[in-house]
Amino acid sequence: MVTCNSHLYGSAPSLLPSSVQKFQSSYEYYSIASLKFTPAKQKKKKTRVPYIQNELHINLVETQQIHGQLLKNRFSCSYKLPFPALKSYSSNAALYSFLITSYIKHNFPEDAVKIYVHLRETDVEIDNFIIPSILKACCVVPSALLGEEVHGFVVKNGFHSDVFVCNALMMMYSEVGNLASACQLFDRIEKRDSVSWSTMLRNYGRHGMLDEALKLVREMHAIGVKPSEIAMISVIHVIAELADVKLGKSIHAYVTRNKSYEKPSVPLSTALIDLYANCANLAYARRIFDNLSGASIISWSAMIAAYINCNDLNEGFKLFIEILDEVWSKDAAQPEL
Repeated sequence: MVTCNSHLYGSAPSLLPSSVQKFQSSYEYYSIASLKFTPAKQKKKKTRVPYIQNELHINLVETQQIHGQLLKNRFSCSYKLPFPALKSYSSNAALYSFLITSYIKHNFPEDAVKIYVHLRETDVEIDNFIIPSILKACCVVPSALLGEEVHGFVVKNGFHSDVFVCNALMMMYSEVGNLASACQLFDRIEKRDSVSWSTMLRNYGRHGMLDEALKLVREMHAIGVKPSEIAMISVIHVIAELADVKLGKSIHAYVTRNKSYEKPSVPLSTALIDLYANCANLAYARRIFDNLSGASIISWSAMIAAYINCNDLNEGFKLFIEILDEVWSKDAAQPEL
């Protein structure tokens, strides 16, 4: 938790929505000398965090140090931060966005939300880069109420036509279990990009809505939009549960024809292995496995499980011995320190 002087964050009665006040009330105001953060050494239960790209590799302690320095200097961009990589962050909005993203990356979404509270309290301009970051925090907390409040802020401030923001809102609503609102947002986007389609496809797949997912795949194919790998993996998992080999082959062919990459990744190939295993089609599963370059332990486990589930224990045992031999050979090849 970040604490600071009251004259920096204002002491007037809050007019913010109750969902934001919940986090506002957890602020304590001390002198800069007693600046406090959520202790980095505390282990929190790991939560599924949407993938966040961050060009800077800064740990939690360094993030807190930067936050403290910025608070001490009232977020002045003229102050030279002790991290050369931050030179590209030349505006207050960029620095706020960086801090929010970094706290989420290190699984401290509450601290990210508190920065948002500060922005709302002090009427600092919030741009279309900060909003998706705070929506990711809503997913991790999780807080549907806070997400709805951010959505209201988006509409009020004219960001509802920004496809980047709308994509983040769709993901937020799906993560907190409100797929209906995600669908409404998708339907209202005038200029959808590939992320919009892939996000909605992933949402349908995660919620087991196969008919809607396949309908969306057909629409994407008709207009030439290629789905992301993550979206296709979600759909493949749903088909695997149905154990429909005909549909499985169709989606496999679709993935092969419409991929925007030279070769399917290991996670995508592993999902296809699992699909064919559930359909009791070991020949197809093994063919995909043999074509993998750099199979992960998950891929090996999926193929072994496929043999076991199909009562082919001998082949499963042979594959288990193979992976043990591979691990031992790698260990033997490593020089002793």
